[in-house]
Parts: sequence; structure tokens; C-alpha cells
Amino acid sequence: MACFLFFLFLSSLFTLGHAQPSVVNERTNSSIWPGPIFYLNSTLQSTWHNKFINRRFQGSDGSKTRAVLLRQMSEKSLAVMCGFYCIDTCTNYSFSVVIAGGNDLSLVWSANREHPAPENTTLQLTREEGLVLINSDGIKIWSTNTSSVSGMNISSSGNLILFNDEGNPVWQSFDHPTDTLLVDQKLIEGQRLTVSSSQYNWSQGPYFATITSALGFAAYTDVDQGPPMMYYQLLPTQNMGSANESVFAEFSQVGLLVNMGTRAQWNYGEYNAIPSSDTVIVFLKLDSIGNLKIYQHDNE
Repeated sequence: MACFLFFLFLSSLFTLGHAQPSVVNERTNSSIWPGPIFYLNSTLQSTWHNKFINRRFQGSDGSKTRAVLLRQMSEKSLAVMCGFYCIDTCTNYSFSVVIAGGNDLSLVWSANREHPAPENTTLQLTREEGLVLINSDGIKIWSTNTSSVSGMNISSSGNLILFNDEGNPVWQSFDHPTDTLLVDQKLIEGQRLTVSSSQYNWSQGPYFATITSALGFAAYTDVDQGPPMMYYQLLPTQNMGSANESVFAEFSQVGLLVNMGTRAQWNYGEYNAIPSSDTVIVFLKLDSIGNLKIYQHDNE
């Protein structure tokens, strides 16, 4: 069951949500059991067929995930995974990063929101192109378009990472935010948090948040005519940082840091921060009606 505690954070735009996540997981007859890391030079196949993935999680709202990579420290820990996510009738899937535990699934990143995939979609990990989503007709839906890949890893913080032979990241989901920022994830100048139209319709909605050197961190809504309309702005005034630092907003355990080189400002909010751990994960999400909320996903 999920409930919301409405504490003000960053003016009226920000509220706190509390998710108390129980997940039903089931095993199928497939021989591959997901772990947190995968190497291309292993003896396991590097192709995952959505229909035949062997570990499945279900949330109380009808959402489901079939896990490709899964990190879980113990039975009492939250499960952090990447895999095929769907909701309701499950006619369409997205390749996503999901947090599971208790009674809920929390969707925190998606690869193909604008191009939902049918159930018979295949995921491939290749050295030349990284991760590739392919439908039953052999048409590529999405890829990381990354070379020199030797494996992938899902971190405890929810970052999906592709790495090279030296173990260095060559691509990571933290660099491609959708509508969510996890702890230590940054939104840099030129990037956006963009809402989905609804929980069931993943196409792009009218609200987005971004950061620029001119206007700071701001939230906007698209209008029928003319430029987007700003409905929230945080323009730092405190002299912090250095002139060499880039422009970014970073989510942490205690709030959102907006950094603009020589000026930076923390917004701590009116809530009691609980450090992320294997039993608690906090994240910031721009929801479908333009509210930016802090969620706490625990395993109670």
C-alpha cells in the first residue's frame, strides 16, 4: 500500500510521498537466474526474451517487472533491478530500472517511454552497441549506442551501468534521467525531467523541469500557443562553489542542491531525511500533474 505525507519542499511544488512496498515474485522454467552483474565473456547467453525471463515481481497497483539484472542483499532488503516493466493489461513494456519491496514497485528510469514494446521483445547486450531492444519483426526500438562494452551492472542506488574491459563506465542510466532523480544523480544543463502523460500512458506529458545558467532550476508546462510557461523557479543567490564548476541540480539525502558555478543553494525541505540503505531508498520524481515529490520506498 502506498500513502502520501504532504510536507512542503521547495515551496508548494514539492511534496513528500511514502511508499510501503509487498512484492509477489515467481519463478518460471527458464534456466537463467538474474544477478546484479553480467559479463559478455561469460558462458551465459547475452540475449533476454521478455516472455521467458524467470524472475517476476508484481506490485499492488497491477504493475509487473521481469528482472534481467537483480541486486538484493538479503530477503529483507529492497530489490533493485532492471528489466521489462508493465502495468494493468501489460500489452506494452518498457525496459526500466525498478525498485521492489513490500507491496509496491517504484519505476525510476525507462529506456523507451515514447516507444512501448510488445511482450515478444528481445533485449541484447553487445560489445559494439551496448544494450539493444528489438521487436519480433527484428526492428530496433532503442539502444545505448555504446561501443567497447564488456558487461553491465545494476548498482544498489539504481544506476544501470555498462562497463568496458577495464571496468570503467562507458554508459550509465544516471546520465539519462527521465522523470526521476535518485540519490547522487545530477540533472545537468541541457537535460530535462519530463513527465509521462499518466501512470498507464508513458508518452511525454506537458510538464518538465530543467536547469540553465540564466534561469537556474525551473519547472514549466507546455501551452497551446507560445513558449512554455514557468510555474516554479529556484535561482541561487548564495556565493558558494567555484567559477569552474558546471551548472547542475543534484538530489541527495537531505534535499536538492542547485549549483551554478559561483552560486549554489541547498533546499532541505520540511521532512526527516532517512539515509538510503538496502532497506530504504529515497528519490525525487516529477509526476504526471507537474508536482515534484520526494518518495521513500522501504521494505516494511
